[in-house]
Amino acid sequence: MRDSAVIVLVSLSFLTGLSFADDTERRKQIEEFQEMLDLKRSRYGELTEREKSQIEKLRDVEEQMALSNQLVLKLKRESGRLNRSISDHDAELKKLNVDYEKKKQALYKRMEYIYKHGNKPLWFSLISSGNPTEAAVAFKNMKSLMEYDRQLVTSLKAISQKIETELSRMKNEKRMLDNLEEDYRAELELRETSLSIRKELLEKIRSDKSEVARAITSLEDDAAAVSEIIANLDRKTAEQATSRELPGLAEEKGNLIWPVQGEIVRPFGSIKDKRGIRLTNPGIDIKGLSGSNVSAAATGIVIYISWLRGYGQFIIIDHGDGYYTLYANLIDIFVETGDMVRAGESIAKIGDLGSVEGPNLHFELRLKKESLDPLKWLR
Repeated sequence: MRDSAVIVLVSLSFLTGLSFADDTERRKQIEEFQEMLDLKRSRYGELTEREKSQIEKLRDVEEQMALSNQLVLKLKRESGRLNRSISDHDAELKKLNVDYEKKKQALYKRMEYIYKHGNKPLWFSLISSGNPTEAAVAFKNMKSLMEYDRQLVTSLKAISQKIETELSRMKNEKRMLDNLEEDYRAELELRETSLSIRKELLEKIRSDKSEVARAITSLEDDAAAVSEIIANLDRKTAEQATSRELPGLAEEKGNLIWPVQGEIVRPFGSIKDKRGIRLTNPGIDIKGLSGSNVSAAATGIVIYISWLRGYGQFIIIDHGDGYYTLYANLIDIFVETGDMVRAGESIAKIGDLGSVEGPNLHFELRLKKESLDPLKWLR
């Protein structure tokens, strides 16, 4: 339990900082995710069959998959951002080229005029005529034309430099996009490998009643770790203006949206399930179809995404005033820490990461560290 708490706290310090970052920071985060995932995969590969139980191996593989899912999302989002940025650069280049052509044509016309009138333009004749007023006007016009010519040349140089800058940025972003898409494809392949390993491990575990019991009761152990996470989050969010602006859920009792529709296979509180396993459930477990969308029960900010053995991959949403909802046993996640989500918005897909009994959603509602019965708050 102590080791799990340490892992959770390390994850907290790392994962909760993954929002509101600039381009350089986002790419740094992707690299850190890749390094952490590579390290976990290499350590798993170094272990022999005798060094770990099946449930411990499953835990390691699922933790890798949770990190992989987040990495895939980050790579996908960053690719989308780069594609949009490249499109913006392309549009800007088209505008600059049009402007450049206009300025260039204007300069050509001035050069053509000067060439046709030779070295003695009209103002020279006017000055030679001996009429001071006409000469002054001609001189003023001459200065205006010279300034116009100077501005045309300066403008052409400036536009040319902008075009070079935009081209350089676009080429750089295209190169980064190619690298990201290559990483994305590679990570998808690795995730498929992890899915195959996990499937084999689950088949072995489900045939062993004692292993199933250990997997189910680990939810109870990890509930304490979640309480510790929320306590830390509550201290952090109390200092943030965005969190203070959220209204909380006190007025929403009986009106929260069901995150998924389905049969409740484990109610809240102290229970004895159909297998005869006793545990204290800090939330409710809702049976669902794998791949079904999970909705946010209320409006809030995604404040934490991580993995625990009893919870699998999970999300915590801050609703303000000390209220939090938690969604566990997820597969694909659509959000990142720092995202604002609306009530009813899809945030993930239901899966069985953390569950040995098939797809189900574990859903919790907490007021600070206190677990509340979700059934008293849902519609």
